[in-house]
Amino acid sequence: MNNNRSTAGVIGYTVLLIMIVVFFLWFSTQMGRSENTYTYDQFTQDLQDGQIEKVTITQNQSVPTGSLRLTIDAGDNKTTEKVLYVSDVNAIQRELKTAGMSYEMTDVSSQGWMGPILISILVIIIISIVMYVVINRGGAGTSANEDEQKKELKSHEGDELRQEPGEADDRHEEQGDIPGSGGP
Repeated sequence: MNNNRSTAGVIGYTVLLIMIVVFFLWFSTQMGRSENTYTYDQFTQDLQDGQIEKVTITQNQSVPTGSLRLTIDAGDNKTTEKVLYVSDVNAIQRELKTAGMSYEMTDVSSQGWMGPILISILVIIIISIVMYVVINRGGAGTSANEDEQKKELKSHEGDELRQEPGEADDRHEEQGDIPGSGGP
């Protein structure tokens, strides 16, 4: 029974750890999203109206997708920054050239291979440490009452070994569980 409880504790802690990691990853992706949604239609309208002051194009690793970082004139000497994600950077470049708008182009940002590997190794180490601590702790939350029951059981096991053979048979006869005695 204690083995099942220990296994359940390890599974419980592992599931909890996985849920924390998934929540952290979800939260970090949500933080990276821009609150201001800027559509392609708004971009073309601002381009026609001459509201766009500066354009920086950043191409993704999966060519030709990318993003535009736009500085837009908001009036009264104020500007706002908007980000537009596009599926074809080349088409946007042609559109900007046609409108006579200059732009900056940044290098394709590349993600190193070392970061994801180190994060994976770190997660595996953390899970291993948690499982090691839980298993060596004696299970998930053994109570003091259970510990007392184990001690009492061990002390009674020693008493049965010290009894004379006849005494043990007498006790079994009273309970009616000697094989061949006709008892239940």
